[in-house]
Amino acid sequence: MCVRGCFSAPCSRNILLRELRTIKQPCEIEALRKAEQITGESIRAMMKLSRPGLYEYQYKAAFDHALGQHGPSVHGFPPIISAGRSNFCVHYYS
Repeated sequence: MCVRGCFSAPCSRNILLRELRTIKQPCEIEALRKAEQITGESIRAMMKLSRPGLYEYQYKAAFDHALGQHGPSVHGFPPIISAGRSNFCVHYYS
């Protein structure tokens, strides 16, 4: 039985998993803080590079390079980088 008193298997599993995701160990909290710091530094690297005429792939290259300087070789989430005329048009990955 989960915290909310649900007895059905699918319901109790979903609710239990949802509740467990909100509980973090100190090492998980530290990892989230480190990821936030690295992401922020990578975004600032793009901002320093920013100037008229740059393409989105150039911003992404700056982001990836800064990310790689801190260890991660992959993104924790797919970055959405837009510039120029596309600046207010969100890009979706399919």
